[in-house]
Amino acid sequence: MSFRSKIDVFMIVIGVIGVFTLTVCLFGVMLSEESLSFKVFLSSVFSIAILYLILMFANTRYIVTKHCLIIWDSFIKRTISIQDINKINNNADLISSPALSLDRIEIIHHQTKKIYISPKNKIEFVNTLKSHNEKIIVDESLETLN
Repeated sequence: MSFRSKIDVFMIVIGVIGVFTLTVCLFGVMLSEESLSFKVFLSSVFSIAILYLILMFANTRYIVTKHCLIIWDSFIKRTISIQDINKINNNADLISSPALSLDRIEIIHHQTKKIYISPKNKIEFVNTLKSHNEKIIVDESLETLN
């Protein structure tokens, strides 16, 4: 089952500003008097950054299979065995993560490793994980959202 990331307006504004700024910089480099190799290098860096930002909004999702939680962030894929998930907490940390909202959940796996994600429907997401691993401990604040 696939879950899209919830997206905050704040994150959309940051993304638009980022893409706009990088695009202006890209055109500035192209019009500059620098050497061709320097233009190619900077153009590549700016183009990759623009592509990453666009893909981040278009492609951030969380896929729950029978055995794994697959987290897609742009073109970065992370896989966590559902059996290795110990606990799920409600969270709003600003830590960099594959989440496009501050309305996040913290997934603790392998006892101490943490990852923060923001599925649109937290309850359905948590229930789907719990259906594959009943041993997952769910924070009370998530259970009261039902």
